[in-house]
Amino acid sequence: MARHGHKHHRGATPDVKHIKNVDVTHEESDVNVKAVAYFILGLLIAGIVILFVMRGLYRYFDRREERAEEQPATLVDHSQRLPQEPRLQGIPDFSNHPFDDMAALRAKEDEQLTSYGWVNQTTGTVHIPIEQAKKLLLERGLPTRPQGATTPPAGATARPGAQEQTLPAGSSPGRTPERSERR
Repeated sequence: MARHGHKHHRGATPDVKHIKNVDVTHEESDVNVKAVAYFILGLLIAGIVILFVMRGLYRYFDRREERAEEQPATLVDHSQRLPQEPRLQGIPDFSNHPFDDMAALRAKEDEQLTSYGWVNQTTGTVHIPIEQAKKLLLERGLPTRPQGATTPPAGATARPGAQEQTLPAGSSPGRTPERSERR
């Protein structure tokens, strides 16, 4: 069967070019394909330019860092001269290692904590082993001031006519410690 002079084949899409409906059309001004293609091309070119600029910038930074790491030539030989006091540990040509210094300090402190010796011979101040000091402290207790005894702050003068209160010899004006009973 033929319509309008065209043959109709089975399974083939009929030719509808001759049908025109002025009310039904597509919008041809929605997308400007040429402008979108130029935009994508511009992005691609900008990306390539940025790639080369960044690569050059990183090379510049690498060269600048290499120049900064090079040792400047000086007229003074610093290897033979020690820095001024106090010398820090770990400097070149410094004979002591920080671990050796710490071990020596701890040995000195341990010696002082476990032996008898003078702190100040002119005032008669001595140090005793820490274990002995703990035993004496448990036997004698900490020095305390009597209830109601007060001491003026350092540098304060007594009020005229006020009675002066004194602490017993060997007591401390500090806070009164609490004693705990050992079981």
